[in-house]
Amino acid sequence: MKSILALAIGVALPILSQAACTADILMDDFRMPRPFTNSSGLNGGPTQQNLPAGVSFNLVDADYGEAGVPYVYNNGSMTLTVGSISPVYTPDPSTNPKTANTFNYWYTKFNNGACFDATSYTSVEIIGTFPVGVNFNITMTQKASNCLNRTIDSEYHLLTKYITPSGSQQTLTIPFSDFSQNLLGAAYDFVHLKDFTLVNITPQGAVITLKSIKVLGNCATGNATTPVQTLPYGATSTPRSGSSASPVIVNTNAVVSVMALCIGALVGVLVL
Repeated sequence: MKSILALAIGVALPILSQAACTADILMDDFRMPRPFTNSSGLNGGPTQQNLPAGVSFNLVDADYGEAGVPYVYNNGSMTLTVGSISPVYTPDPSTNPKTANTFNYWYTKFNNGACFDATSYTSVEIIGTFPVGVNFNITMTQKASNCLNRTIDSEYHLLTKYITPSGSQQTLTIPFSDFSQNLLGAAYDFVHLKDFTLVNITPQGAVITLKSIKVLGNCATGNATTPVQTLPYGATSTPRSGSSASPVIVNTNAVVSVMALCIGALVGVLVL
């Protein structure tokens, strides 16, 4: 009986271990009304970022930013209108060496501390409409281990590596594994991720419409999404995810099946 019990436990433990996974995080679905006040009390308002009260925040309590790409919330979407800045931004060798001058950018941070541990996640998923002919560089920015100082950005990849913009709604999936090196060829640190940035978007005048942004977890199939409470605009807001939220989903079907296997084995022994 001891041997069978040990066998049952030996079978159960690996399955239970595999049953846990990291859920997706819904960073934003751009729906209104919902609170735009972050945990520090800054109110971003429901329309666009350039308001005296503060900036706009996504559903994980992190802010958006841009230069030359003004964005506007609609009911269930965000539009980015491509423009440019003058003078252009000259790259800083300490953060984005060996890159071209920057004439616009747009970003969203991964959490309110701008220091997100992405090691349990696989990719960023954006559902949106990208006009025919649109292109831009995609990069990840990071901080040092103190979560204060900026360090070197990840390598850059073009939008057209992942999709051919069609003007219709598309799903853009950007694997973190594609950004394993920084701009100098050294290993990229996914433990202190600051934000996800679109750089040098073209052509000017194009309008990109975003419907949702997620960080995808490591569940093999049927990823659950971290739930986000939707409240009327003006209601009290609380921090959405914390600085390093890593929700774990347990496959209850697998747990039940393993328990049944163990019970079945024990009952068989008792009957014998």
